[in-house]
Amino acid sequence: MRWLCRHSAETLVDMGDDPRFTPMLDALQSLSAAGNPFAGPALCTVGECWRSSHIGISSLETVCFNPQLRLDERVPILDGFSRWWASFVTQIQPRDPADCFADDPSDEEEWLSVWDSRHHAVSILNAFLDVASGKRSRDGLLQLIRRWHPPEELRRSGATLQSVGAYLTTLSLRELAFVDALMSAPMSSNRPPTDYPNHG
Repeated sequence: MRWLCRHSAETLVDMGDDPRFTPMLDALQSLSAAGNPFAGPALCTVGECWRSSHIGISSLETVCFNPQLRLDERVPILDGFSRWWASFVTQIQPRDPADCFADDPSDEEEWLSVWDSRHHAVSILNAFLDVASGKRSRDGLLQLIRRWHPPEELRRSGATLQSVGAYLTTLSLRELAFVDALMSAPMSSNRPPTDYPNHG
């Protein structure tokens, strides 16, 4: 798993996006069933790595911490996110319903066919984690602060990466794309973004 993610600098990775991961597991299972003496232990090792690195969000079942991160590195990341989030949500202003989601459907079919809700949720969570850890400037969230209004349960100090991630996966694709686009929208714009980022 570390080898598959060796070129990724993201905190969270979606193993379901890697076309080599599932075939690797299938091959190990087949070899183990056939009595290969090396396949069984290897399969157990992969399973343990998966269980220890999963981020704990059932709706993001293929998403885990980058396997290159050690277990002792993940706990500070989670704690740092919770502290940052408690400060971040106090800056979010009440949202005008008329200025909520982009209303231009012209590109909807194109971006929906490429980018599903899991992709958007992971993209947003990674951006949050980057800001919380100081890898990314807070300025990129200024439009989000102005135009996004998370539910009351996420505006309390006890919100975690798991609760924020679980909430994101309940949003429609259009809402997720809007939030994702707001995170890189210029402050000079007075309208919600309608040209969604090209993630291809």
